[in-house]
Amino acid sequence: MTGPGCAGAGGLEIGILARQFTNRRATCGQAKHLKVWRSNPGIVRGSERTAQTQLRAYISLESGSIQHANIDGQLGFIVSVVLRNYGVTPGYHFRTWMSPPAILDAEVVPFAAPAVSIADGASSILGPGSQAHLNWRAVFPPDALPEIRDGKKAIFCWGGANYTDAFGHQRHFTFRCATSGGEDTADQGGWGLKPHKIGYDAN
Repeated sequence: MTGPGCAGAGGLEIGILARQFTNRRATCGQAKHLKVWRSNPGIVRGSERTAQTQLRAYISLESGSIQHANIDGQLGFIVSVVLRNYGVTPGYHFRTWMSPPAILDAEVVPFAAPAVSIADGASSILGPGSQAHLNWRAVFPPDALPEIRDGKKAIFCWGGANYTDAFGHQRHFTFRCATSGGEDTADQGGWGLKPHKIGYDAN
């Protein structure tokens, strides 16, 4: 596993071959391979890019739901989002954000810019396969629920994460959801999050 500032797999392989060649333990095939690598910097760069693509952290949405809830004696809901690192190295300087859910006409596009940057506040490390949970509680405005069920209005939820991958590159993931229609969870107690038509964003 490599960490921030460490050489990529391509550079590591070159270093191993160079040491073998210097110590006169390289086979003819290894020496020829080393000569090819040294004379073709494009191969080295391509190998490093491939290694980073295969080894970097990938943060994405694993699951999400909106569940009916009693919020201080009022009819409300809880938005629950689970993010997961699908990569094989940690996400460093990991920060999440989520904007307050909005109940608006179903055709609007209300999504604002991310609420945090990579330099804001405390951060953590999200290891490979680890999850991060985001939650928000809100109250339904009067008469909003029937309009959500008939598709006139939608519950808009958006948020995401900023992080640095193991190769020092700043990364982000943003989800954008618009949920409407009848309740569709197994217990009919809420909805699964539905991606908005403009989709998610990541780098």
